[in-house]
Amino acid sequence: YQRRVHGIFFMANVFLICAVLVFAIAQSACAIGEFIKQDGTLLVQDWPYYFLGTNLWYGMNLAVEDPARLLRELDNLSKLQITNLRILALSQGPDTEPGRMKPAIEQMDPDTNTTYLNEGYLKGLDFLLDEMRKRDMTAVVMLGNFWYWSGGFAQYVNWYVNSSDPIPYYNGSDINKYYEFLIYTERFYSSQDCIRNYTSTALKIVNRKNTYNGLYYKDDPTIMSWELANEPFPVNQSYNATKWIEYACNKIKENDPNHLVAIGNTGTYEPNYQDSISLPCIDYGTLHVWAQNAGWYDPLNESTYGYAVEMVTKYIKSNIEQIHKVWNIKKPIVFEEFGLARDRQGYLPENTTSKRDHYFGFIFQNLTSFMYK
Repeated sequence: YQRRVHGIFFMANVFLICAVLVFAIAQSACAIGEFIKQDGTLLVQDWPYYFLGTNLWYGMNLAVEDPARLLRELDNLSKLQITNLRILALSQGPDTEPGRMKPAIEQMDPDTNTTYLNEGYLKGLDFLLDEMRKRDMTAVVMLGNFWYWSGGFAQYVNWYVNSSDPIPYYNGSDINKYYEFLIYTERFYSSQDCIRNYTSTALKIVNRKNTYNGLYYKDDPTIMSWELANEPFPVNQSYNATKWIEYACNKIKENDPNHLVAIGNTGTYEPNYQDSISLPCIDYGTLHVWAQNAGWYDPLNESTYGYAVEMVTKYIKSNIEQIHKVWNIKKPIVFEEFGLARDRQGYLPENTTSKRDHYFGFIFQNLTSFMYK
């Protein structure tokens, strides 16, 4: 169901979500047709826009590879009154690299040293947005990614900074390799070639014409917002990262004054969070929290669940208070990513979800009780 509580909006992850994730309706959302705008801590159309959303980052690829399944998923989400989907519009090749979603949308032509886009899969994005429009859903459209599972910034660094310097892929157990990846990838923010090519490619999406309904994306109210990237945080390049955010955001709004723009941040621990969310061209902030990734929860040790709940509670409270009260930034906050593994780290549909079910209920109860204080 749709819900907004004093500037907080909710978005869970579709690959982790369970069918009982519902909230009582506070007010029906506006019919698609009006662009969603920011007004203080509110998102509004003719009246406040409330939503419960989910991540469907693979929707464009699914539209090409299994459109029948995509339609089933959209119908099921619609029945749950999930009205907002966070989707990915761009991924980078080459498809021979490990750990990537494939095929990638953006590929490098070695003869011209320029990239080209996979039109067949962009038509999948057209199809996805058109089907969302038919169901009165709105979209948060991601234009990039810090992480390598879609190519992302690391691939731009490899293409435009030093092609002979391979991407330092990591696994969850090697903290040194992980840090090496972070330092490698954040070179994106200081490379004019990376930024120029990222912006040029992003604007191709912003200015695209939907082949199914004839609407230009920038004129389509189905899109709620453009998100610059998934989790674009810096380690040592806070200044350059903030300058990139400002540049990219302003370029998008020059081409498309209709839509909101967000960054895709994870939380206030990021060194440039305050500076970046304070930029006039940024319309709302985002929060992500993953208890397992943070080391607060081990699905193979259920006794860690209580500690995870305690730490996530502190995370939510401290972030909201920091943004709205300490920094006095009067913008909406979208709680954009959260999730938990199936019991015992299972991956099959028949694996139980008791801890996850409890966790989602806790998340909603915690946010609303805090915001109503």
